Amino acid sequence: MNSTKEQCMLVPTDFSDYATEAMHRAVRLAGLLEARIHVLYVMETAVMNYASDIDGMPMPVAIEVDRSLLEMAQKRMETWLGSWADADVTHEIVQDPTPLARVICQVAEDKEVQLIVMGKHGHQSALEHLLIGSTTERVVRHASCSVLVAMPHGILGEAS
Repeated sequence: MNSTKEQCMLVPTDFSDYATEAMHRAVRLAGLLEARIHVLYVMETAVMNYASDIDGMPMPVAIEVDRSLLEMAQKRMETWLGSWADADVTHEIVQDPTPLARVICQVAEDKEVQLIVMGKHGHQSALEHLLIGSTTERVVRHASCSVLVAMPHGILGEAS
């Protein structure tokens, strides 16, 4: 990492154990490198995509459901980040119908992060993985910065 520029890591999360392992590693690395961490949760907007009226305008009910989902995601993010209250962490929740890997890579570019730290797997069925591959694989292939894939073997322990 370049020492003349503020160091930043991106940790995409789906709040899974794999994402938690990635966050443990990012916090440890950030402490060593005096870097900040930006946590990203991408919320799909499926309700908005499929529940619209004939003119293509979102129905009021879809907007309300989307708003409720966003509020739940914000509460979940705050709870999840509670374990790392002492770390230099910022976060954002993005609602985007774009493929997840593309959003992660774009946020990494926009934030000029030097490293993406993410879990090997997230919430995905075996069939989805077989047919389309994992988000992690696509981020590794397309990211403009380095990507550290955290494996869930707990090498850093729970207290890291």
